[in-house]
Amino acid sequence: MEVNEKNKNGKNLLFYLILKNNIEVVKLLIDYAIKNKIILELNEKDKNGLSPLLIALYNNNTEIIKLLINYALKNNIILELKEKSETGRYPLLVAIYYDNMEIVKLLIDYAVKNKIILELDERHKFQLFPLLSIINHNNIEMLNFLIDCANKDKIVILIDKQVRSLLLYATKRNNIELIKQLIDYANKNELILDINENDDVGKYPLLYASSNNNIEIVKQLIDYANKNEIVLEINEFDSVGRNPLLYATLNNNIEIAKQLINYANKNEIILDINKNDDIGRYPFFEAIANDNFDMTELLINYVDKNNIIMKINERGDDDGNNPLLCA
Repeated sequence: MEVNEKNKNGKNLLFYLILKNNIEVVKLLIDYAIKNKIILELNEKDKNGLSPLLIALYNNNTEIIKLLINYALKNNIILELKEKSETGRYPLLVAIYYDNMEIVKLLIDYAVKNKIILELDERHKFQLFPLLSIINHNNIEMLNFLIDCANKDKIVILIDKQVRSLLLYATKRNNIELIKQLIDYANKNELILDINENDDVGKYPLLYASSNNNIEIVKQLIDYANKNEIVLEINEFDSVGRNPLLYATLNNNIEIAKQLINYANKNEIILDINKNDDIGRYPFFEAIANDNFDMTELLINYVDKNNIIMKINERGDDDGNNPLLCA
């Protein structure tokens, strides 16, 4: 039986068996090849640039991947872990995309044994980026593992300047542990995170932290900005007309409001305190509507200190209420 013969699409028998995701039949083929001293072509690609390993990874089949790795090790075959498909995907990227920790460990262990340096700054043509996949999965265990591997020189992690801020995605996910890990890794490797990057709805890290009502993330971002002498974006509005201070008042969170005002004062930033969002809300209206005396006092003290005329008569909701009517 000619097991390595390809059809017109560039696929041989091993390709088809892995496509079928049948562990037992793949195992039988490998056993047959070993008994008959046939070397299976593990690095061959079809017309789409897919190898048997990549197909197994797309199927998220840990057992078949183990079979392929063990076969490669026994036959001194170096699996091409850095080769890409036509869409730019490669083994480690696919494993991370499917959030499969066991497969990620298998690939890195194999790479270390064969002195292959895997890089985590590579993207495929649709901008899928390994660390962004981890953040989208909210997988702190995987991020910790990869950072630990990088610290031990098992892999290389480079934060690509062309990719949207990793910090932006972590704050969107509202995960303080992910943020701490990113900041810690950036500090150790003398990298500056893009702390003011905004997304397609106009939100940026500080705005996400405020809208998510997360005081710890707000403090973490302010601390990082201060230590790196970065001026935080604090006044810009998102696509619905809200900035961090408005979100703080909407969430009735006096601690976040204090953090924002203190930061603005220290950096001589005048907060835009009077602008309405798309449905008419603004900070002072929300403070009164929430019956929050401390928030109201905080805002009044801020405008007095900065000689700002704060609007108090303008409507702040669909019912036509203004602060005086809510008081």
